[in-house]
Amino acid sequence: MKRMAMISFLLFFSTFLVVPAQSTEVLTLPCGTNGETYKVILPAGIAISGTQCTGPLEIDSRVKIIDQQAFRSIYLNSVVIPNSVTIIGRAAFEGSKLSEVVIPNSVKSIGSHAFSSIGNLISVKLPDSPVELDYSVFANSGIETVIIPNSFSKLSSGMFQDTNLKSISIPTSVNTIESGALSNTKLTSLVIPNSIVEIQNRAFEGNLYLTTISLPDSLRVIGDNAFDRNYSLTSILYCGNLTGFPIKPICPSNRESLTDKAAADKAAADKAAADKAAEVIKFEGLMKRINNLKIRYPNNSQLAGMEVKAKVLSGVLGKNLGSTIPSIEKINQWLDSNEKVWAYTQKQSKVCTKGKLTKKVTGVSPKCPAGYKLK
Repeated sequence: MKRMAMISFLLFFSTFLVVPAQSTEVLTLPCGTNGETYKVILPAGIAISGTQCTGPLEIDSRVKIIDQQAFRSIYLNSVVIPNSVTIIGRAAFEGSKLSEVVIPNSVKSIGSHAFSSIGNLISVKLPDSPVELDYSVFANSGIETVIIPNSFSKLSSGMFQDTNLKSISIPTSVNTIESGALSNTKLTSLVIPNSIVEIQNRAFEGNLYLTTISLPDSLRVIGDNAFDRNYSLTSILYCGNLTGFPIKPICPSNRESLTDKAAADKAAADKAAADKAAEVIKFEGLMKRINNLKIRYPNNSQLAGMEVKAKVLSGVLGKNLGSTIPSIEKINQWLDSNEKVWAYTQKQSKVCTKGKLTKKVTGVSPKCPAGYKLK
């Protein structure tokens, strides 16, 4: 009886126990050569306060979430996003100076305007895994060519609006082109795959350079003003029953060959993008190697900063390799042969004795003077 009473008391008391909350920690991490920093809130791994960061920047692998406007920095010109990141928040990199972006497959959600208003942004590698994109993710950027992976089911609203886009490869996994997704671009021709069933309002509005577009017979919905202000449009290839086009569609007899050409163009674009992605990875590896170097230069000072080191190496390699812009392979080969020559070795001190005399010798490889011996 006493035992049952004790158990009942313990069960009753346990309902009032408070589990202590996991304490948070805020890390301050460097992101520039002049003391610039950003913060990471642990254990959640939220990156914040990086608006003064300068590039190149390799985001810490403990980061899981890049908060809204976290790196909205006009100084950031290069970034490596680790595979730990799952969320990129609204306007996270908006207005930066990035020229290329590789979004890892770990990313599951990208907020609106995350990479918008980046005039320097030319190349984007999208993840090969499913990702939810909010509106205008790359709007008003300098993107010229892009390959949409098979993991995408739609082009989100305003996705490439007001960009320099001249080439886009759309896979058959995509079934919807949302409003304004490809509006105000530099596209001159476009082949829409047979998987597309819906083109929403103003999807292609304002493409002043677009002359030809091929639409699939699978289309069930074309939104209002989808082709508004396409003043150069002279040819719409379409064999379906929908109406409301700005000009009369043409149903070509060689439609199959046109589709084959589109597939060949896509394969060529895929290869070019894969080559570009491989080059980006090699470049990132080289920059990490340069950043890890401790380089000595004529004034015997140790050079800090990846950009400074890259310029020094570029100048030296230009003389040694006969090229002002050596290839990544040549730079790595040169480093393999010469890294030890350039490596900065911390000065050491040794104490030497000669009878009752003592002398301290300091240097990279200090040696005792004649007649002295190491203590």
